[in-house]
Amino acid sequence: MPSYSYKARDHSGASIRGVETASDEVDLDRRLAERDLVLIDAKPAPVARGRSAPAQTLIDFCFHLSIVLEAGVPLVAGLRDLRDQKLGDFEDVVSDLIVRVEGGESFSDAIRHHPDVFPGVLGAIVSAGESSGQLDRVLRDLVGHLEWRHKLSRDIRSAMSYPIVVILGVVALIAIVIFYVLPRFLVIFTEVGVELPAPTRVLLAIQQFGSSHGVTLASALCVTGVLGYLYVRTPVGRVNFDRMLLRIPLLGDLLSMIEAARFSHNLGLLYSAGLPVPRCLELIQEIVQNAELRIRVREAAQAIERGESISDAIAAGDFMPRMIVRMVSIGEVTGRIDQAMERAAAYYDREVPLVIAKVLAVFNTGAVIALGVTVVSVALAVFLPIYTMMGQLNAVGK
Repeated sequence: MPSYSYKARDHSGASIRGVETASDEVDLDRRLAERDLVLIDAKPAPVARGRSAPAQTLIDFCFHLSIVLEAGVPLVAGLRDLRDQKLGDFEDVVSDLIVRVEGGESFSDAIRHHPDVFPGVLGAIVSAGESSGQLDRVLRDLVGHLEWRHKLSRDIRSAMSYPIVVILGVVALIAIVIFYVLPRFLVIFTEVGVELPAPTRVLLAIQQFGSSHGVTLASALCVTGVLGYLYVRTPVGRVNFDRMLLRIPLLGDLLSMIEAARFSHNLGLLYSAGLPVPRCLELIQEIVQNAELRIRVREAAQAIERGESISDAIAAGDFMPRMIVRMVSIGEVTGRIDQAMERAAAYYDREVPLVIAKVLAVFNTGAVIALGVTVVSVALAVFLPIYTMMGQLNAVGK
């Protein structure tokens, strides 16, 4: 939800300024009225420019608070203890949380003042934990969720690193041969009068084209890249781009499974914290990375608010695998959607690494073949003329 900078008055007439998250100004007025404040003026708050807290810092933050709250230590005392642990930039955030909580704000409201540090789902879960009186349990569950999310991000980055290195290596090899090695041999081949074979002529044509039109080609690629980037940054462009990604063989299956894992993990976590399903889906919209699926989640939330069952709404959107729909349907019947989602999440925790390994195996095989073909082609382009030249020199010597 967006944040608003507001000016309000309390019951004594004192002017109060602050920042609050709300769906719109009407919702903002309602939230302030619940705190006996009268809204005077409001405008969208500037986007926070701070960096998000590292995943491990958030995990340690939630773990520490869950332990101290379970032990019966007051929240402010736990925050002070955490602040004294020399957390660098995060220490200022914790200090601000202490000031706000001591000033009468709820812990969830204090967290929402730092949207650049804490993900929106964290504030909603903490709010639900405060309402149910089970903040310690909610934070403990949140630790497991953050650890899973951190591991998933690490696995994805690790899976992508090898393909990127291979692609860069192939491009670098071709560039070195075309623009450094081949021109030096070409002088020798020309002096001897060697007839160049087809592989060498192809590389020579590429080299000549690059020398003549390299700047133009590079400029065109840069302009195309910038225009493509700007288009993807638009709402329509992002939806179209993400829709295209879902249709790529293997990659689309992998992305769908990752989103299904995010969906099941977060729905189970939010529902177990006591949030209604439409509110859970509203928050999941902020977590789902694919813009096309984000629209489907929003439509499912709207369908549920109109009275449709949860499983029917999700099935109608056709954005989640059938297994997720079945587990949600079972959870509706038993009244334990959180447990059903935990089982679905456990399934995808096993399956996602297997699919990542499958996609990597296919790509690696293709990369090895492409690299082999490139090396052989380059070798033929360089050594065939040398072989021909040596044959000519031997014939002259005889």
